[in-house]
Amino acid sequence: MYIEQKLNNKYAVSVIVPIYNVERQIERCVHSLFSQTLQDVEFIFVNDCTPDNSIEILKRLILTYPSVKNRVKIINNEKNCKLYVTRRVGMNAAEGEYITHVDSDDWLELDCLEKLYQKAKSTSADIVFCDFFNSSEEKEERESQELPDDKVVVVKEMLNCRFRWNIWAKLFRRTLYDFDDCEMNFDCTNYGEDMITIKLFYRAQKVVYLNNCLYHYAVATSDSITKHHLTPILVLQMLNSVKNIEDFFLQKDDYNVYAQSLIRLKLSIRGRFLLGSKNFTAIKLLCLEFQEINSEITPANQEDEILRLINRMAAANLAKCIYIFNGGYSLLRKIKHLNN
Repeated sequence: MYIEQKLNNKYAVSVIVPIYNVERQIERCVHSLFSQTLQDVEFIFVNDCTPDNSIEILKRLILTYPSVKNRVKIINNEKNCKLYVTRRVGMNAAEGEYITHVDSDDWLELDCLEKLYQKAKSTSADIVFCDFFNSSEEKEERESQELPDDKVVVVKEMLNCRFRWNIWAKLFRRTLYDFDDCEMNFDCTNYGEDMITIKLFYRAQKVVYLNNCLYHYAVATSDSITKHHLTPILVLQMLNSVKNIEDFFLQKDDYNVYAQSLIRLKLSIRGRFLLGSKNFTAIKLLCLEFQEINSEITPANQEDEILRLINRMAAANLAKCIYIFNGGYSLLRKIKHLNN
């Protein structure tokens, strides 16, 4: 389904790294990139108008790795564009057969790119994905991403929110990206930008899991929605991203394959946002947007982990949930009836 690449690939892999306000973390990230065992790699750093010394630190580090100097690009955004646009700027400049994304506060195992690329070439995969570490100052925990090498299963698990749609810890064939195709675009600036991963997996002909833990996700510096108060603007961004994904599948002949998983996506997004939100206007937005999914709570899907989350929320804060679920008494009665 993807468009065949018409240009020769200059590199095996292009690494896209957005830069914004990471002067305390970027050195660790860059060392892990420039020390990769795979040599046929270009590194594209996109400066999203960072207000700190991140770029100065990057330039200093480049001088200490003369062998990579000619394989490094630094691109400067004219204004702060946020993650989705910044990554897209990097992808438009990429010349690799495959693309991978690294957040500038994260880091890689030194053989990460080599193992991902070898797996892609040996299996003719369009996407290779691997396990990653949730890394903090206190500990590291491995998070398994193991799934069958079946794109339908993987896409459904993404929509079910049982498989992360993060764009990192994955290797993508560059030809999967086609920004001339309007369905590959997102009108977002912050939350939800990684949902393009769902579209990329859908477009792929072959996806392959690599049973290695190769990426370190910096939990302590992550911009997690459960660790920050959500504003109405951020809620709208995520809701727009969810709608974008739904519209994408509505245009597909196999929409019915994914319809139930799209409902679970809405349930999960609402639940997770509610856990992280104390803003009444943001809560109201969620209520008005996702009313239609209340009717989907049935005995058949009650055991789903998303619905267990809803039950826990209802038990913990009944008053909040009554408002949140819009007509909450009837919904809570329904949940109570299902639990009996």
